[in-house]
This record gives sequence, structure tokens and C-alpha cells, in this order.
Amino acid sequence: MVRMSAAVLVAIVATRPLTAQEEPASLDTAQLISRRDSFVILAYGRPIGSRISALARTPDSLVNVEEMNGGESARRSVIVLDGHTFEMRWVDISASVGTRAIRTHLQYDEGRVRGQVMEPDTSGSPKTRQVNEMVPEGTYDERAVALLVPALPLALGETFEFPVFSSEDGTTSHLLVFVGAQLKTIVVPAGIFKTFEASIFVGAEDSGLTFPMTLYVTQELPRRVIEMDINAPPMVIQLVK
Repeated sequence: MVRMSAAVLVAIVATRPLTAQEEPASLDTAQLISRRDSFVILAYGRPIGSRISALARTPDSLVNVEEMNGGESARRSVIVLDGHTFEMRWVDISASVGTRAIRTHLQYDEGRVRGQVMEPDTSGSPKTRQVNEMVPEGTYDERAVALLVPALPLALGETFEFPVFSSEDGTTSHLLVFVGAQLKTIVVPAGIFKTFEASIFVGAEDSGLTFPMTLYVTQELPRRVIEMDINAPPMVIQLVK
């Protein structure tokens, strides 16, 4: 895990290439405990769906199963990390938007990510795309971000960076986690929590930074995400129990 000031990261992230020599992320794995969390999804303050996240830790693997439902869309994702090294192993996604189905299966091994992505083309017909890309050491799938952030050694004013792979465009980018300088008190259906405010940015050497979401992570151990503020499309996901 690379640590540096937010100002320095913003200045260099668009020009510094990711290489196979990136230092692997350092995780506090004591925060990754077996648990089941239920969330409500809000859009403009109104409930539109639900999210259930179930994390199971075994000697050989860490498995996170997430189900999201909202209106005409639904998604089930399975994320698996190695139980010893906590490196990325595989991702399996099944999603639907109306009558359109999306399927993703990716395996991470020996510096490569391989698999298939099935998604509708512009006509709505299913199209399968093969994935076979080299990735730097310590790369995680972009869908694992909410799982990993509570396991970072969070502290006020800290900044963390690690590479993430996106199956949408088949590229690896820098993921930046900027922790706010002050704790935030957040009220959700599950209660009132003192939290770290973790702003998530993603950038690549040929593009600027994007700001997809902010995570609010409990100060109390073991840490957990109690709210996710998504920027596009705008929605808020809050812990219920």
C-alpha cells in the first residue's frame, strides 16, 4: 500500500503508469470477519431497493456474496479472496436490467486476469467478450472496493492507493482512498456511528480522476461500512441491520 498526501497523488496519478512492481496493498485482515449486513438503497431520500452483503471467512478463502435489488434491476456478485494471502482470486457477477442480462466471470492468478463478460450490445442482443490481461501485483477487482476499505489501516488524513481492474473497459487504474481530516457522525437506520469519511477516486495515466463514491466506515472495531454515497447514478445506501 502506497501512502502520500492527497495533493501529491492528484498531481501525479494521471501521468504515472501502473507497473508490475506496484507494492501490494496492506490489509488489516482482523477487520474481515464473517457477518451479514442489510442495507436500504435511497434515491433522493426515497427507498428504491435493498442490498444484502454476506461475508464468510474460512481457512482457505474469504467469500463475499452481495445481492442488490431495485425496481427493474437486480445484481448478485460473488467476490473471493485467498484465505492466506488475501489476494484477489475470482469474481462472478449475474445482473439484469429489465429483460437484459449481464454475466461476468473473472479469475485472478499469476499476474493475469482471465474470463468472460457477457453483456447486451447496442441492439440488445447478448455479446460475449473474452478477458485476458496482465495486471500489476496487488490488483483487486473494482467491485471489491467496499469490501477492502474497512480493512485498510484507516487514520484521519491518510491516503491509500492500489491498482484495480475494470471488466467494463478491460483496463487497470489507480484507486485512491482519501480519508477525511475529521470523524463524521452518521445517522442510519441501524443507529448513530462515529465514522471515517473515505472518498474514493479512480484514475488512469491517460485520463483524469473520477469520484464514484464516498464510504463511511465505523471507527469502532471491527470496522464496517455503514453508508455508501454513490455519485452516478446518485443514490445513498444505508445500513439497516
